[in-house]
Amino acid sequence: MIKHAYKLGLEADVQTCFITKLELQDGKLKIANEREAEFELDLGTLEIKVIKGQAVIDYTDFKPPDK
Repeated sequence: MIKHAYKLGLEADVQTCFITKLELQDGKLKIANEREAEFELDLGTLEIKVIKGQAVIDYTDFKPPDK
């Protein structure tokens, strides 16, 4: 499970970012948020790809759980 960690010194409500659009296409979930960033989640491998903008959460060291 991914747990969101807020940055120290900033209020939680300033860091919250809502999803505005979800679209399923060719086994991938395309996600857009209110900051106009776009991401793609491969539902088979759980790989996350930033298409446009910046990730709200740092996925640099994220490793999908073993099946």
